[in-house]
Amino acid sequence: MVVQAYRPAPPSSYWVLALKLLILVLGIYLSVMVLGRVFAWLLGFVFVIAKFLIFVALAFGTLHVLLLLLFRLNLFHLVFGNRR
Repeated sequence: MVVQAYRPAPPSSYWVLALKLLILVLGIYLSVMVLGRVFAWLLGFVFVIAKFLIFVALAFGTLHVLLLLLFRLNLFHLVFGNRR
């Protein structure tokens, strides 16, 4: 006795393939339209935070160099202490 498994035949129509590709492209386009605004807000927020952190780091570094050159005061050791 031979048992055969059900195997659906692959769609031979190019119209079915074209329809599936069209649905895929429309789905991707819709997701970009919806999620684009969300990601724009998220990226804008991350950009503002990164800009602020870079500004603070550069200001701290500049102040450290100026205090070191003018007064021989090491700002890193003053703020973070000796790590010994």
